[in-house]
Amino acid sequence: MTEPTHTPHWAWTRWGLAGLGIGFLTAVILVMFLIPHKVTQGIDDAAAMRNILVREVPPGSSVVEAERFMRDQGFSCYRELDASYRNLNGIDYLLCGRDDGIVVFRVWSVAILHQDGKVTDVFVDTGLTGP
Repeated sequence: MTEPTHTPHWAWTRWGLAGLGIGFLTAVILVMFLIPHKVTQGIDDAAAMRNILVREVPPGSSVVEAERFMRDQGFSCYRELDASYRNLNGIDYLLCGRDDGIVVFRVWSVAILHQDGKVTDVFVDTGLTGP
């Protein structure tokens, strides 16, 4: 008598489903640890956002590190040199923006002022747009 050439259906059902479950759980755990946590996600208040940003990129921090942090948090940024912001003239700042939402968007505008490559202050504005 010859041996079967394929795995019986019952073996795949029992171990295959368990394997899929273990594989799915492993994937979820990997994603949780590999995707950076966004500490600025879910904030809806400018003062709260400023507090987080000042904690993460305090005055004296490198503007390069501040820009990297902001991009990691989902912001798009560009630098302004010897420019005006609010009632300040001739300053250097990193201007970052992000839109959160699906139908109604929370729009963020963050200006990170810097001098000689070091963060000096942070200004945060936010508002809602949409129907």
